[in-house]
Amino acid sequence: MANIKKLTEGDGPLCFVVGPIGKDGSVERKHSDMLLNAIIKHVLQNEEFNYVVRRADEDADPGMIGDRVISDIINAELVVADLTDLNPNAFYELGIRHSTQKPTIHIARAGTALPFDTVAHRTIFVDLTDWQSI
Repeated sequence: MANIKKLTEGDGPLCFVVGPIGKDGSVERKHSDMLLNAIIKHVLQNEEFNYVVRRADEDADPGMIGDRVISDIINAELVVADLTDLNPNAFYELGIRHSTQKPTIHIARAGTALPFDTVAHRTIFVDLTDWQSI
């Protein structure tokens, strides 16, 4: 198994994750937490890539949440956009990121029917209930 170490801001480049988060205990939150921890952090925080992976709800810094999210979307070295459930905020944030022309990875739950504007972008489809998909 990959060697994963706990990274903090300044230890490596930032990978900011956008997408639906949902309320604690909701199906939406369970999906976003599993995607974040079992796939995104597992891959990108290992020594091979050395990213600091953060999602908006993990930011404890004071200030306006929206301002910090937009700053992270613009300034992060990498953004992973979860397009599952076609969340309007995720697409808004993805649009901001696309305007920067910086690296972005699109990911969605298997079976997600992407809208016309994003269907041409390469997207990783995952089924978190299927070990082979993960």
